Amino acid sequence: MVYFITALPFESRAIFHFWGKAVLLQHQGTMRLFELAPGIRLVEVGLGVEDAEVVSRWWAEVPPQVVVNVGISGALVADYSVGDAVAVQLVCNEAGDTVSLALFPGGEWPTAVQVTVPEPVESEEQAQALHRRTGAALVDMELYRIARELQKNGPVPIYSVRVVSDHSNQYARQTIRKHRTIIAREMRTVVGQIRKELRLKK
Repeated sequence: MVYFITALPFESRAIFHFWGKAVLLQHQGTMRLFELAPGIRLVEVGLGVEDAEVVSRWWAEVPPQVVVNVGISGALVADYSVGDAVAVQLVCNEAGDTVSLALFPGGEWPTAVQVTVPEPVESEEQAQALHRRTGAALVDMELYRIARELQKNGPVPIYSVRVVSDHSNQYARQTIRKHRTIIAREMRTVVGQIRKELRLKK
Protein backbone atom coordinates (compact mmCIF):
# COMPACT_ATOMS: atom_id res chain seq x y z
CA MET A 1 0.00 0.00 0.00
CA VAL A 2 1.27 3.46 -0.95
CA TYR A 3 0.12 6.27 1.31
CA PHE A 4 0.22 9.92 0.36
CA ILE A 5 0.26 12.26 3.36
CA THR A 6 -0.82 15.90 3.26
CA ALA A 7 -1.76 18.40 5.94
CA LEU A 8 -4.33 20.61 4.24
CA PRO A 9 -7.04 20.36 1.56
CA PHE A 10 -5.04 22.83 -0.55
CA GLU A 11 -2.18 20.32 -0.66
CA SER A 12 -4.50 17.38 -1.30
CA ARG A 13 -5.88 19.02 -4.45
CA ALA A 14 -2.56 18.39 -6.20
CA ILE A 15 -3.15 14.67 -5.65
CA PHE A 16 -6.86 14.71 -6.51
CA HIS A 17 -5.82 16.32 -9.80
CA PHE A 18 -4.47 12.90 -10.81
CA TRP A 19 -6.89 10.67 -8.87
CA GLY A 20 -10.22 12.43 -9.16
CA LYS A 21 -12.41 9.55 -8.00
CA ALA A 22 -11.19 9.41 -4.42
CA VAL A 23 -13.42 7.60 -1.91
CA LEU A 24 -13.61 8.90 1.65
CA LEU A 25 -13.04 5.89 3.91
CA GLN A 26 -12.81 7.47 7.37
CA HIS A 27 -12.67 10.88 8.98
CA GLN A 28 -12.21 12.32 12.43
CA GLY A 29 -12.15 16.05 13.04
CA THR A 30 -10.12 17.61 10.24
CA MET A 31 -8.36 14.32 9.42
CA ARG A 32 -9.51 12.31 6.43
CA LEU A 33 -8.56 8.97 4.90
CA PHE A 34 -9.21 8.45 1.17
CA GLU A 35 -8.77 5.57 -1.22
CA LEU A 36 -7.43 6.98 -4.48
CA ALA A 37 -7.07 3.69 -6.36
CA PRO A 38 -6.41 0.04 -5.48
CA GLY A 39 -3.24 0.07 -3.38
CA ILE A 40 -3.09 3.88 -3.07
CA ARG A 41 -4.46 5.94 -0.20
CA LEU A 42 -4.29 9.52 1.02
CA VAL A 43 -4.26 10.66 4.64
CA GLU A 44 -4.98 14.34 5.25
CA VAL A 45 -3.70 14.86 8.79
CA GLY A 46 -4.75 18.45 9.47
CA LEU A 47 -2.47 21.34 10.39
CA GLY A 48 0.07 20.11 12.93
CA VAL A 49 -1.39 16.57 12.91
CA GLU A 50 -4.61 16.87 14.85
CA ASP A 51 -4.35 13.41 16.45
CA ALA A 52 -1.35 11.23 15.66
CA GLU A 53 -2.89 8.20 17.41
CA VAL A 54 -5.83 8.18 14.99
CA VAL A 55 -3.48 8.32 12.01
CA SER A 56 -1.42 5.47 13.49
CA ARG A 57 -4.57 3.39 13.86
CA TRP A 58 -5.49 3.94 10.22
CA TRP A 59 -2.01 2.89 9.16
CA ALA A 60 -2.16 -0.20 11.40
CA GLU A 61 -5.38 -1.37 9.73
CA VAL A 62 -3.71 -1.44 6.32
CA PRO A 63 0.06 -1.02 6.83
CA PRO A 64 1.97 1.16 4.37
CA GLN A 65 4.79 -0.16 2.23
CA VAL A 66 5.73 3.32 1.03
CA VAL A 67 4.75 6.74 2.39
CA VAL A 68 4.97 9.96 0.37
CA ASN A 69 4.51 13.33 2.00
CA VAL A 70 3.82 16.29 -0.27
CA GLY A 71 2.98 19.80 0.78
CA ILE A 72 4.21 23.32 1.31
CA SER A 73 6.98 24.58 3.56
CA GLY A 74 8.33 27.91 4.64
CA ALA A 75 11.96 28.70 3.85
CA LEU A 76 14.26 29.66 6.72
CA VAL A 77 17.09 30.73 4.40
CA ALA A 78 17.30 32.90 1.31
CA ASP A 79 18.53 30.04 -0.91
CA TYR A 80 15.02 29.15 -2.07
CA SER A 81 12.34 31.01 -3.99
CA VAL A 82 8.58 30.59 -3.76
CA GLY A 83 7.62 27.67 -5.99
CA ASP A 84 10.89 25.76 -5.62
CA ALA A 85 10.46 22.02 -5.05
CA VAL A 86 12.80 20.50 -2.44
CA ALA A 87 13.26 16.91 -1.26
CA VAL A 88 13.54 16.59 2.52
CA GLN A 89 16.39 14.25 3.48
CA LEU A 90 16.20 14.76 7.26
CA VAL A 91 13.43 16.12 9.48
CA CYS A 92 13.90 17.23 13.07
CA ASN A 93 12.03 18.83 15.93
CA GLU A 94 13.17 21.84 17.93
CA ALA A 95 14.78 19.58 20.53
CA GLY A 96 17.13 18.15 17.90
CA ASP A 97 15.54 14.70 17.52
CA THR A 98 15.80 13.57 13.90
CA VAL A 99 14.32 11.12 11.41
CA SER A 100 16.10 10.32 8.13
CA LEU A 101 13.92 10.15 5.03
CA ALA A 102 14.33 8.31 1.74
CA LEU A 103 15.25 10.08 -1.50
CA PHE A 104 13.92 9.14 -4.93
CA PRO A 105 16.76 7.56 -6.94
CA GLY A 106 15.81 9.50 -10.06
CA GLY A 107 14.68 12.64 -8.30
CA GLU A 108 16.26 15.87 -9.47
CA TRP A 109 15.10 17.99 -6.55
CA PRO A 110 17.64 19.71 -4.32
CA THR A 111 17.73 18.30 -0.79
CA ALA A 112 17.35 20.02 2.56
CA VAL A 113 16.81 19.52 6.28
CA GLN A 114 13.39 20.49 7.59
CA VAL A 115 12.30 21.31 11.14
CA THR A 116 8.77 20.75 12.46
CA VAL A 117 7.43 23.33 14.89
CA PRO A 118 4.11 23.65 16.77
CA GLU A 119 3.28 27.19 15.59
CA PRO A 120 3.77 29.12 12.33
CA VAL A 121 7.07 31.00 11.99
CA GLU A 122 6.17 34.55 10.98
CA SER A 123 9.19 36.73 11.76
CA GLU A 124 12.66 36.96 10.25
CA GLU A 125 14.25 36.89 13.70
CA GLN A 126 12.45 33.68 14.63
CA ALA A 127 13.34 32.08 11.29
CA GLN A 128 17.02 32.96 11.63
CA ALA A 129 17.17 31.69 15.21
CA LEU A 130 15.48 28.43 14.21
CA HIS A 131 17.92 27.93 11.35
CA ARG A 132 20.93 28.58 13.58
CA ARG A 133 19.67 26.22 16.28
CA THR A 134 18.66 23.30 14.05
CA GLY A 135 20.51 23.78 10.76
CA ALA A 136 17.19 23.38 8.93
CA ALA A 137 16.47 25.27 5.72
CA LEU A 138 12.72 24.56 5.67
CA VAL A 139 9.99 24.56 8.30
CA ASP A 140 6.58 22.91 8.65
CA MET A 141 4.16 21.75 11.36
CA GLU A 142 3.64 18.04 10.60
CA LEU A 143 6.44 16.03 9.03
CA TYR A 144 8.46 15.11 12.12
CA ARG A 145 5.37 13.79 13.93
CA ILE A 146 4.32 11.80 10.86
CA ALA A 147 7.77 10.25 10.42
CA ARG A 148 8.10 9.48 14.13
CA GLU A 149 4.72 7.71 14.23
CA LEU A 150 5.61 5.63 11.18
CA GLN A 151 8.91 4.57 12.73
CA LYS A 152 7.05 3.02 15.65
CA ASN A 153 5.68 0.33 13.34
CA GLY A 154 9.01 -0.64 11.79
CA PRO A 155 11.07 0.62 8.85
CA VAL A 156 8.96 2.09 6.06
CA PRO A 157 10.43 4.22 3.25
CA ILE A 158 9.22 7.80 3.77
CA TYR A 159 9.65 10.33 0.99
CA SER A 160 8.89 14.02 1.33
CA VAL A 161 8.94 16.65 -1.41
CA ARG A 162 7.93 20.17 -0.45
CA VAL A 163 7.14 23.29 -2.43
CA VAL A 164 8.39 26.52 -0.88
CA SER A 165 5.39 28.72 -0.13
CA ASP A 166 6.91 31.67 1.76
CA HIS A 167 9.98 32.93 3.58
CA SER A 168 8.79 32.48 7.17
CA ASN A 169 8.44 36.18 7.89
CA GLN A 170 5.72 38.67 8.73
CA TYR A 171 4.61 38.63 5.08
CA ALA A 172 4.21 34.83 4.89
CA ARG A 173 0.43 34.73 4.61
CA GLN A 174 0.33 37.49 2.01
CA THR A 175 3.07 35.72 0.04
CA ILE A 176 1.11 32.46 0.00
CA ARG A 177 -2.06 34.22 -1.16
CA LYS A 178 -0.18 36.17 -3.84
CA HIS A 179 1.57 33.10 -5.26
CA ARG A 180 -1.17 30.53 -4.66
CA THR A 181 -1.50 29.70 -8.38
CA ILE A 182 2.26 29.15 -8.78
CA ILE A 183 2.43 27.01 -5.63
CA ALA A 184 -0.53 24.88 -6.75
CA ARG A 185 0.97 24.38 -10.20
CA GLU A 186 4.34 23.32 -8.79
CA MET A 187 2.68 20.90 -6.39
CA ARG A 188 0.89 19.23 -9.28
CA THR A 189 4.22 18.98 -11.11
CA VAL A 190 5.78 17.33 -8.05
CA VAL A 191 2.95 14.80 -7.73
CA GLY A 192 3.20 14.02 -11.45
CA GLN A 193 6.93 13.32 -11.10
CA ILE A 194 6.33 11.15 -8.03
CA ARG A 195 3.75 9.13 -9.95
CA LYS A 196 6.40 8.38 -12.57
CA GLU A 197 9.03 7.54 -9.93
CA LEU A 198 6.73 5.05 -8.21
CA ARG A 199 4.96 3.95 -11.41
CA LEU A 200 1.56 4.66 -9.94
CA LYS A 201 -1.55 4.41 -12.08
CA LYS A 202 -4.97 5.94 -11.75
